[in-house]
Amino acid sequence: MKQSGLNLDIVSNGVEAIEALTKTDYALVLMDCLMPVMGGAEATRLIRSESTNARNPEIPIIAITANAFQENAETCKLAGMNDYIS
Repeated sequence: MKQSGLNLDIVSNGVEAIEALTKTDYALVLMDCLMPVMGGAEATRLIRSESTNARNPEIPIIAITANAFQENAETCKLAGMNDYIS
């Protein structure tokens, strides 16, 4: 992403996302809802809690999922995500 001037990291699951957020300051998280090991909703709940030591537990988290049902959007919102893209 050098052309855009953005730096980004890609992780494979929610555990790796939490680990990255304890080590680096980010401006935004695009969170896949259906990751292996730990899904996006659980990872978001942990990021928002004090137990993970995320550097910025209030970081904007945008859910990304192929599920376009209202119940999926509600699950993301209840987990603490800021918005939802299907």
